[in-house]
Amino acid sequence: MKKKIIFGLALIAMVLSFTSCNKDNDEIVETNALVHTTWSYEKSNFNLQGDLKRWGSLQFQTNKDVVVIAGYEYQGEQDNFGNYHGSHNRNETSLHGIYEYKAPNLTITLNAEDGQPAKTLKYIVDEKAKTILPVSGVNSSDEVVYRKK
Repeated sequence: MKKKIIFGLALIAMVLSFTSCNKDNDEIVETNALVHTTWSYEKSNFNLQGDLKRWGSLQFQTNKDVVVIAGYEYQGEQDNFGNYHGSHNRNETSLHGIYEYKAPNLTITLNAEDGQPAKTLKYIVDEKAKTILPVSGVNSSDEVVYRKK
């Protein structure tokens, strides 16, 4: 009789132990190396028609949410004294999206906004070099390299 009671208590203790372990595993949230990081780029083109400065950043807020910021500033022609003449434009846009990161591949899907369809961007992440490069075949003058801040 004592053996049955001890065996029963041991069995109950094991079940409670396994239940406790399962609750701990359910609370584990998957994370990746990009969570809570910001990567950015800045690029300038100077010529006789004016100066164009572009910048952007990728802000990874959670293990799936990302904010993509892109901006530009254009200043018209510059005279011999460094003074600008002509137009001056500046714009910055912030878009929200989701991402999937399976090292080294990064896919960002931007939400559809203002009648524009959702857009998918593909990148390669080099965690060692702390860079993110686009996969698409853009020409070298338009290519940007995001660097970890």
